Formats: sequence, structure tokens, C-alpha cells
Amino acid sequence: MRIRHTSICAGLLLLGCVSSGKYDDLKAKYDAAQAKLTEGHARIESLEQATAREQESARQLAAEMAKTRADLAELERQREDRAKLLVDQMKQSEQLRNDLADLVKDRSRLKESTDMLRQALSPAREDRGRAHGAGPAQRRAL
Repeated sequence: MRIRHTSICAGLLLLGCVSSGKYDDLKAKYDAAQAKLTEGHARIESLEQATAREQESARQLAAEMAKTRADLAELERQREDRAKLLVDQMKQSEQLRNDLADLVKDRSRLKESTDMLRQALSPAREDRGRAHGAGPAQRRAL
């Protein structure tokens, strides 16, 4: 039995042993895999950092865009207010032009009326001046 046991142990030892060439080859593959794994972890860390930077940049851009939209809304409101003011001022200007035209017409009618009144009163003045013995200079004063 002892021989049998020794044979079994020897067989197991032979199965568990690898040649130094095989060991070196496996060790090289293991080291290469470990290097790739380390590179992969470094790449993941680098990408996570880049992602964090881009997310922060996106948050800043979103905040800037929100502020820009608010500014744009305020400017649009101001533009609408100014447009309404301009319309009101244009209406007021048109009303003033109409009032001025009416005043010019009234002035023209007043001048015509005044000229007609002077013409109508002119013979009466001359008659009064003659009746009172006034000369031409006195008649102009009347």
C-alpha cells in the first residue's frame, strides 16, 4: 500500500509541476495582463475625470444659458414697452400735427376775417376822418 500511495503522490506531483519555460510564458502573460489591467484602470480614471469636467462645464453652460434666456426675456419685454411707447408717441405726434393744421386754418380764417373787417371799416374811417377834419396821418391813427 505504501508503494501505491507513493505512486499516487508521485503522479500528483508530476501533474502539478510545470516546466520553467511554461512557467515563464505564463508569468509573462500574467504580467502583461496585469499591465493592461493597470492601464485600463488608469484609462477609466482619466475618462471619469474628463466626464466630471465635462459635466461641470455642462452645468456652467446650462446656468449661463438660463441667465441669457432671462436677459433675453427682459430685453424682449423692454422692446415691447418701447414699441408701445413709440406707438403712443406717434399717435401723439399725429394729433399735434392735426392740431397744428387746425391752428393754421384758424389763423388763415382769422386773417381773412380781419382783412375783411378792415376793408369794411376802411370807408367808415375815411368818412369819420373827413367829418372831423383829420389829415392823412390822423386818419391812419384812427
